Amino acid sequence: VEYDFHLLPSGVINKNAISFIGNGVVIHLPGLFEEAEKNLHKGKGEQCLNWSSPVKQLFDFHQAVDGVQEQQRQEQAGKNLGTTKKGIGPVYASKASRTGLRICDLLSDFDEFSKFRLLAEQYKAMYPILTVDIEGELEKLKVRGGCGPSLGARLPP
Repeated sequence: VEYDFHLLPSGVINKNAISFIGNGVVIHLPGLFEEAEKNLHKGKGEQCLNWSSPVKQLFDFHQAVDGVQEQQRQEQAGKNLGTTKKGIGPVYASKASRTGLRICDLLSDFDEFSKFRLLAEQYKAMYPILTVDIEGELEKLKVRGGCGPSLGARLPP
């Protein structure tokens, strides 16, 4: 059986392994849960995953910002940087500027998630052509039920 391991650590298929996503990693939660569900359908039982609470979250709008930045580079310099448009650059930029959101931010402020709204509004102000569905993106996260305790979660929830 072939499993998908783009976001999940491969150790999740071993019941005796402790799988952990540590600080310095960025995670797109909907993508992580989608990957876990695909692996479940391929015959892998329930997966357990632990993560460090400072793990940064990648949102759909980070991916959109990555695309807008690439388009602007093309218009200004006449060449592309060659980004994959996965949103990694914008997430690490927000981490460096200390505006990024961590897993623990989602868990501590899920009902309001004011930090998410603030970050999304900042990106919309910086890139007026950017469309961000704040409520839609929050709903995707709510459907997953939060994510469990800050140092561990069962996938999928």
